Amino acid sequence: MIFFLAVASVPLTTLLFALEAGAVEHTRAFVRRQERQHDDQSESIQAASPADEEPPTEEVYSLEEEPGRLGSTAPSPSTFLEELTRMFGKEMTPDPDWANQMQEPNASQQSLSSEGAGSPDVQVEVDGAGDVIPVQGEAQEFMGVAAAAAAPLPAARPDIVAWYRSEDCAKAWKSSVGAWKGRLTKGDVQCLFHLGEGARNPVRFLDGMIESGYDFGEIMTGQDYTICSITRYTSDFHGDQQRILTNNNPNFLHGHHASRAGIAYSSKWVTNENVAITDPTERQKWLVMCFSRAGIVMRGTERKNIAAQEGGTYHKNFNVYINEGYLNEVSDFGAMELITWRRSLTEPELWHSMHYLNWRLKIGLQPAAQSAMVAWFKSENANRVWPSSVGTWQGRVTKGTTDVKVEQKHKDYFGRTPGPKWTYLAGSTVCGYDFGEIMTPDFTICSVTRYLNKFNQARILSNFHPNFLHGHHHKRVGLAHYSTWVTAHPHPPEVGDTEWVVMCGNREGLVMSGLDRTNKGKHPGVKYHKNFNLYINEGLNEVSDWGVMEVITWNRPLTEEEMWMSMVYLLWKVHIGNH
Repeated sequence: MIFFLAVASVPLTTLLFALEAGAVEHTRAFVRRQERQHDDQSESIQAASPADEEPPTEEVYSLEEEPGRLGSTAPSPSTFLEELTRMFGKEMTPDPDWANQMQEPNASQQSLSSEGAGSPDVQVEVDGAGDVIPVQGEAQEFMGVAAAAAAPLPAARPDIVAWYRSEDCAKAWKSSVGAWKGRLTKGDVQCLFHLGEGARNPVRFLDGMIESGYDFGEIMTGQDYTICSITRYTSDFHGDQQRILTNNNPNFLHGHHASRAGIAYSSKWVTNENVAITDPTERQKWLVMCFSRAGIVMRGTERKNIAAQEGGTYHKNFNVYINEGYLNEVSDFGAMELITWRRSLTEPELWHSMHYLNWRLKIGLQPAAQSAMVAWFKSENANRVWPSSVGTWQGRVTKGTTDVKVEQKHKDYFGRTPGPKWTYLAGSTVCGYDFGEIMTPDFTICSVTRYLNKFNQARILSNFHPNFLHGHHHKRVGLAHYSTWVTAHPHPPEVGDTEWVVMCGNREGLVMSGLDRTNKGKHPGVKYHKNFNLYINEGLNEVSDWGVMEVITWNRPLTEEEMWMSMVYLLWKVHIGNH
């Protein structure tokens, strides 16, 4: 029996944003943590050395309010400054290299034909300077216009048993491999965004307290196994820092124990006591760690095996729990990513997987439900022939000439210099564009678009059959017409006429725009009988001078939580730029 005594309080210095519960409730959780009293006596493992309705084309709208559908009642802050401060904390500065770390695999780009895909005339605009600078050749690559590089992935993917990805976080967290689904066993958990503690940009994770219990399922193969994770203590109170990923039969823990981090136990100590992270600040940071049963343990960013011996073998598979089994060895926890394999990974395979997890910690936010994506046109890849990062779709010019522009603000929303820099595709009223047949009957679409000036302002993302528009219509922004008006019209504009509009909508009538999580949809859209194309300046004489930074579509209606997660990804990208 080992006794621990610690006196500490949890400072309320970091703001978190809860997806499933309000931010106020999360603050209360911190207060409960602060007020919680412990006798702080716990048993420990003994340490060992080893119908189409045409939108009006005139600016005549009914001001009569229609009954709104129920949605979130979160407040609508008036500025990016207020909202981003509330979400991520004003004192936290985003990683300047965020967009370069955000690149993902782009198989379609590898197979692009050279026809029509020559180097675009890239232009750099500096806000307020009034100059447009053409950029070509090597300078394009320097400015970030070159094709995105492939992102890392875990090794030995055919041997993965379960893969709980950050972007899929939920109370019933679905594995992207197999049919596994995490479940709550006691108390409550919530999915949060958070910046800091080793995360250079906001990350999404499962958050719980010592009263919470969670079961990831029987995802550990007893005879041989590997486990990798990103987890951390979320309280600095000594008594709330025990095990996180664990089991009691067999006696197993991965990552955390007794106010120490970076250690592994599998019926015996796999790591020695002297390698544990004990510094109070360091042990609360996100821990990237992998453990191969054959006796390889890596953590952090160093390619070094810290294992002293092999892990135990068992006659049957076993579960991975949080706060279950050992009643006195529980923690306030955060779990961001978890992967298990059915065999021991080799040292190169383990390091490859560590590289992926460290990349995930750097990259931060991602859109939700990536397995349901039809197309994802990333701003980093903006081009006249614009390859989707999902599938084999390619956007193409249908008439006129488009430009790839790089634009930079002098200041960001916090007043810091320099401001964000964006790459986007731009065109005039005589320029048409086709993203392909990427809209399904039960669709969701998210986009970042804007009018380029105050003169030519009609539709941007559009189709004429079905009668579809998303985002812009006759000098108004934040509008959705999916064969019928889904949003009220006029819709109060969220931003100025020529500012970037971040907006998501689905066929069922859930619409979000700007910084407010409230559902702006008033009616569901009309379900079309087949897939259809997404155009700009095609089909109708309602054309605009336009800019498009990002477009994502899914083959099903996203839930409110999924849509808001995708909105936050796009809002953050606009906030810090894509360079």
